[in-house]
Amino acid sequence: MRWGIIGSGTIVTQFVNDTRQLNDTELAALYSRSAEKAARFAAQHGIGKAYASLQEMLADSTIENIYIGVPNNLHLDYVLQCVAAGKNVLCEKPMGINQTQVQTMLQAAKQNHVLLMEGMWTRFFPVMHTLRGWFADGTLGNLRAANISLGYNAIAAGETATWRFDLKSGFGALMDMGVYGVHFALDLCGGAAPTTIQGAAHIANGLDYYNSYLLNFGGKLISASSSIVNDTDLTAKIYTDKGEVEIGSPWWYPTDISLSLISGEKRTIRFPREADGLHYEVQAFEQCAQRGLTECPLSSHKNSLQAIAIMDELRKQWHVRYPQDDQA
Repeated sequence: MRWGIIGSGTIVTQFVNDTRQLNDTELAALYSRSAEKAARFAAQHGIGKAYASLQEMLADSTIENIYIGVPNNLHLDYVLQCVAAGKNVLCEKPMGINQTQVQTMLQAAKQNHVLLMEGMWTRFFPVMHTLRGWFADGTLGNLRAANISLGYNAIAAGETATWRFDLKSGFGALMDMGVYGVHFALDLCGGAAPTTIQGAAHIANGLDYYNSYLLNFGGKLISASSSIVNDTDLTAKIYTDKGEVEIGSPWWYPTDISLSLISGEKRTIRFPREADGLHYEVQAFEQCAQRGLTECPLSSHKNSLQAIAIMDELRKQWHVRYPQDDQA
């Protein structure tokens, strides 16, 4: 399938490199607000055409899918333009700043009969398919709890002037890192909404720099922490009535998973690292698009709505507001 790309940052570089793993995927065009940047990036990465006009790229009827890899505050406008042009859209996570934005995007996609999917790439890794299989076949029994850690010291990396610390761009630890834990919690608990949501955060300059939250799904307890000022062990541990599972670091793009059961059985499975792994979600997205689906069963619209509802509630508890919240 032929893709158009919006953006030219680090995540777009990952997307471009990883989709090279797929034989039938063509990166046909790239849009950036800077004509010079678009031309340079396209030339460096072998992308067919460079555009400084989004409407010109969207007018190309041979482009079927659009990947959006820009800061959170830009997602809404770009998604709406793309779906109005009849394009399928894979939008980086989080899909929107708040529930209102996500609902608006999903409704627009539905009205235009196109596929819209939030880019929660973690779901599509072989490790996660393995985990789902162990729950499905009864190996793991019933979920009791999970502990999830995801932190990155962006200050030590010299990123204090970037979008990670920009309120207007819709970031902070929860919307940058914690979004992974929220989606993973929903996956572990079968897509049900939590019965209670509790969190605490350290706030600086209006943003959560680090946080911890507990999601209670009717007795299934998922505790998670995220940070943009500390490196953490980046593991996920899952506890059931039959034993426990550990997903190795970095758990959100994993290669290994270990099982330890009360019965004494132990298993460790390691998958080869194939690039960074974004191609797994691209492949799944293309399969859905080729089938004419308007949402991906493994990364559904319900998932996106539930995740943003949880994050809205946590931000409300922490008194974190983005400028876009006042436009909702």
